[in-house]
Amino acid sequence: MGKINITAALIILFFTACKNYHTRGDEVYYAYEDELTGRHAILVEAADAQTFQELKGNSYGKDRRLAFFQGIPIAGADAASFESLGDFYARDQYRGYYENMPVKTAGGRNFRIIATYYTTDGRDVFFRTEPLHVASVKNFRFVYQSGEEDAGRWTTDGVSYFFQHYKIPSGDYPHMVLYPNSGGIARDSRWAYFQSHKLNDDESGVRVIDTIDIASFRVTAPFSCRDKFGAFEVDLGRQGGKSAVK
Repeated sequence: MGKINITAALIILFFTACKNYHTRGDEVYYAYEDELTGRHAILVEAADAQTFQELKGNSYGKDRRLAFFQGIPIAGADAASFESLGDFYARDQYRGYYENMPVKTAGGRNFRIIATYYTTDGRDVFFRTEPLHVASVKNFRFVYQSGEEDAGRWTTDGVSYFFQHYKIPSGDYPHMVLYPNSGGIARDSRWAYFQSHKLNDDESGVRVIDTIDIASFRVTAPFSCRDKFGAFEVDLGRQGGKSAVK
């Protein structure tokens, strides 16, 4: 589906109507604004104009057969039960959705938003489309309520800690130290971690750092650390030799 040429007057009408979806005769259009190229509208080719309705938040719409996100049909969505929860989340009777993608393993009937990027269906918690596989939805909480980017928040279920949808692979919960605004760096009494793996190894399991001294370990910037042996980058290893921390 590409951009469609429409008159300037029609574009102005679209953007002054406080709506994104507009019906014109037998056609439905989705209007949007690009920061670089300005205002545009696309023809929602599969939409039935007679039964089409814009839903809460203006990104979602549906007709008697299909549901749409920003003018694009959502594969597999049940239009009859489909409802928008806001600009980026929706649900039907079978599943939850983030934008136009199903949230993996999420049921739809009890699907709801917890916070930006975080949802639950009462059985699990999800970051965007990914399940966290929490031990307890009831005990799920945000570790830091402020001072973090929404997409870089630490959470816990009372048993484990998570960065986004990554579970920190530590069994030493009482001694965990989490580093805000680090990109997902943490440590316990023995090991340092980056998201879902030990910092000694990269994402694929290849050893990139032989030794990390936990006693002197500290985070110096996002994705950057230091201990008594010197500085290193997440997944890249040491920067130079084992120079002592001054």
